Amino acid sequence: MSLKHDTTVIYYTSNREKPEFESRIVATLLDNSSGLPIVSVSQKPMALGTNICIGDVGVCNYNAFRQMQIGAQAASTDFVCTAESDYLYPKEYFNRYVTDKEMFYCAFRTYMVYGDEYYYSRRINEAAMIVGRDYLVRALEEMLRGSGVTRTWHEECQLPSLFVGKNRCRVTLRTPMITFKTPENMHKKHHKFSYVKLENVSTLPHWGTATELSGKYYAG
Repeated sequence: MSLKHDTTVIYYTSNREKPEFESRIVATLLDNSSGLPIVSVSQKPMALGTNICIGDVGVCNYNAFRQMQIGAQAASTDFVCTAESDYLYPKEYFNRYVTDKEMFYCAFRTYMVYGDEYYYSRRINEAAMIVGRDYLVRALEEMLRGSGVTRTWHEECQLPSLFVGKNRCRVTLRTPMITFKTPENMHKKHHKFSYVKLENVSTLPHWGTATELSGKYYAG
């Protein structure tokens, strides 16, 4: 089964990034996803696929996962893949072949642009996964219910991990994914436990240097 023919991209955003930056992220998403259906769940109206604008509910982990849940519920394909407003995804991410509808296919190899340097991610991330639509909906319901929160939207709270007790496998991409650390990020501090500076990595295939990417996407 091809990801390209049976998958919806779930794009979720609080629209807090600089508009010019997010518009460049979205342009790259559209180019690299090559026509896959997109459901965008945003806090401001967006002209991106099927848009669900939920209003200014605030920025926190709980609300981000709730937006992901709304997007997954709206999808009509067997699989979904996630996309965030500060991530660059290569074409390969949208063209993986997956078959198991009860499996988190966690895309691996993410580098963070932090200033003019690259930092390497040590972990899998919910911002880069391909998963059966129904399996994700159930997992999100379980996770959000496990937080003890009974309201639709919430301020920051402790959440169980989405992946605990779930079927998952790591899918390593030849071309890495890129995330940006910006002043507008939900988590403004550098995650030193999640990312590590690799002194020998100054440029990456396809993307070039961190300085070049910052200039292309974030500057101006």
